[in-house]
Amino acid sequence: MVRGLLRTSNLPQLQNLIKRDPVSYKEEFLQQWNHYNSIRQIFQINPDEQTSHFRELVTFISQARDLFIHVAKFYPAETSEFPSHLSCLLLESYGSLSPDIRHSLIQNLVMLKNKGVITSFDLLKTLFPLLPRTTSSSLRGVIRKTILTDIKTANQRTKDHKLNRAVQAMLFGMVERGMGGMVLGDKVLTKELWKKGIWDDAKSVAIVALGCLHPVTKVQSASLHFFLGSDEGSEDSQDESDDDQTIDVKSLDHKRDVKKKTRSGDKKMRRMLKTASKLYDLLQKYDARFSLDHKILVMQLLGRVTALHQLTILGFYTYVLKYLTHHQLRAPTILAVFAQSAHALTPPDALIPAVRKLAHEFVHPGVGPEVVTAGLNAIIEICRRQPWAMEEDLLGDLIAYRKSRDKAVMGAARGLLQLYRDVNPSMLKRRERGKTASMGMAQGAQPAPFGYVEKPAVDIEGLTGIARAKISPAQQATSQDYAVFESATMATKEANSKQWPGLPR
Repeated sequence: MVRGLLRTSNLPQLQNLIKRDPVSYKEEFLQQWNHYNSIRQIFQINPDEQTSHFRELVTFISQARDLFIHVAKFYPAETSEFPSHLSCLLLESYGSLSPDIRHSLIQNLVMLKNKGVITSFDLLKTLFPLLPRTTSSSLRGVIRKTILTDIKTANQRTKDHKLNRAVQAMLFGMVERGMGGMVLGDKVLTKELWKKGIWDDAKSVAIVALGCLHPVTKVQSASLHFFLGSDEGSEDSQDESDDDQTIDVKSLDHKRDVKKKTRSGDKKMRRMLKTASKLYDLLQKYDARFSLDHKILVMQLLGRVTALHQLTILGFYTYVLKYLTHHQLRAPTILAVFAQSAHALTPPDALIPAVRKLAHEFVHPGVGPEVVTAGLNAIIEICRRQPWAMEEDLLGDLIAYRKSRDKAVMGAARGLLQLYRDVNPSMLKRRERGKTASMGMAQGAQPAPFGYVEKPAVDIEGLTGIARAKISPAQQATSQDYAVFESATMATKEANSKQWPGLPR
């Protein structure tokens, strides 16, 4: 019976017997375990030459995996290093393994984690480095789905902050080392976990913010799409969708509401304040290398961050000038980006050249009415955010298009006229101001100048406490003594003035 059990073909029978009586069959298990260790050690001596032992080792593991995994809980001391052996085999000999063996070893680690032999962090620590090295799309999908499922399961009831911090630290390291596997972290992993509400903190946003400055253009694009809230290029994330999902109108409405809340952009954009200037430097440095679509992505993110934080990146407005032509590819998108980047604190001197160029390129009789309409609407949006970006003589030329025969052009010109009737009628001629604006000007209403603040800052909250904390105890005692002395002096002067009212003070 024992001789039969030692044969590899009878390992399932040995496994069944160990489950019934692990103490009695410990010796038989140790013989199989020692056989496995001997093959592994021979292979480690010279991996390049011991190919036959390597094949034997892989074959034995594939045959004995059920035995080792299912009985590991019965012999924890003897099999404590078995998970590390599998991890080392995957990480160190990944290129020599066939896709089937790689898949088998990954399944072994997942089974060990499900049985509580290893932790989630141990599993993820092995799977993350495999992503940039995996060329098989199917295997990459398996690894990705395993990572996402494991993190979701760990945070199902309550958030596992320890695991989340550890995984985020690994992602930070991948970005800093320039590993292409960060595409997962930005485009799929962080995106999916953000939608699920598992990773919704500053660290998650910081990971993707680093991806915006990644040397690989594909990683940059995925990170930019994350902040812009677009789903382009997200075909890889379809692998993680549930197979049993059915079309339900209520479910779709709920997802749309959740998307509006979680992907609104404000929470993510607030973390991008420090990255804005670096993004502009990146755009200017690699202007010749980036494609037009990629440059527009960077400009879109810059425009949103600039508008949200009311930043002033003067070079950005100069950079966009060369794209403000009516024959430029994707001109409507560029116009929208430029209009969005303007705000009340943008210096008018930075916007006046752009408005002038828009008028010269888009608003003239040599182009079609749809081009004139687009140019007028872009100027309206810029001037709505910064009314002082318009010159008085240029405004008169633009509102003259309200007499155009094209309805779209006429409506856009009337919209510009109405805008300046509301915000600054003094720039219009008397006959163009309208009754309401003329009455307001007669009553002394004036537009607020650039940089005007209704309630200027008087003090900074908490500044007094900081100043007190910086004063030493000796200085505090001296100031108190001086205050006592000053109060005593004032009391003496008041007493003398009451006793001798005729004396000069």
